[in-house]
Amino acid sequence: MMWLDSFFNTPEVSQRPLNPWTLRKSTRIKSLLIRIASDIEGIQWQVDAAMRSHADGIYLSHPREAGLRAYLHVHGQAEGRSGVHLEFPSVDGRGPTYETYEDLSVTRLAEILAAHFGLGNGAC
Repeated sequence: MMWLDSFFNTPEVSQRPLNPWTLRKSTRIKSLLIRIASDIEGIQWQVDAAMRSHADGIYLSHPREAGLRAYLHVHGQAEGRSGVHLEFPSVDGRGPTYETYEDLSVTRLAEILAAHFGLGNGAC
């Protein structure tokens, strides 16, 4: 499970992988994290465990681009579906910009995250 090592590294402890089952999050979001991690090659984002969020949501951040983040969530979604709020860094002194997607399948979520973070096989 080497692919999980870089995925679950936290920014504060980048040398030690974070076990997703130790997160204080719902089983639904933990399972979703593992499912999308297995769908994307070359995962390089990090779980932002320090960022407070809903038990059914979690922030992911790019390891080298601090303003490139995604809030992944399952709250308010049907079983087997998820939502994501993509955050893009500030440009020309303006605040960050956002894109929101709801009611996503795991496959579509993986494609969106891969494109957002510039990873693996995904392309939107």
